[in-house]
Amino acid sequence: MIAGEQNEVTRAVRTLIAGEIALGDLYKLYATRISAEQRFFTHLALEENYHARWLEGLFPKIDAGLVTFRDNRLQTGIFVEFLAYLRQRIAEARTQSPTLFAALSVARDLEGTVVEKCFFELFTSSDPAAHRTLRTLHTATVIHARRVGEKWEQHKPDGYHPFWS
Repeated sequence: MIAGEQNEVTRAVRTLIAGEIALGDLYKLYATRISAEQRFFTHLALEENYHARWLEGLFPKIDAGLVTFRDNRLQTGIFVEFLAYLRQRIAEARTQSPTLFAALSVARDLEGTVVEKCFFELFTSSDPAAHRTLRTLHTATVIHARRVGEKWEQHKPDGYHPFWS
């Protein structure tokens, strides 16, 4: 791997770590504001912190050139845009008291974006441990998206349709 690509991979992973931490912060904020689902959001926040630590564990593999972008495409921009969007949602949650459904809608959108854009599948590694970490992160995010989606369905207002709101 050339040094420029290695720097971009490092930058992308650092941005992903910031995103995981910010997502955890958002969920902690929701936990303090929405008592009905405090445990749910607290648990999600804790898991996001684990995800950040797992990503941090990739740095030795990145430094060794063993984690690269799949198809040699630089992907840093997508992570920066996601982080900016996430920070906007945090700012909104700090200044407004979101309803449970609004918080679940934001969480559903964020988790769904990570899954849809295949954030953790944009990387590849010949190292078995790094490969396993990336797969585990992807799987954990799919599980988060499913759990949030299920909770969203439980709390969706009667007669709700996204095109009518």
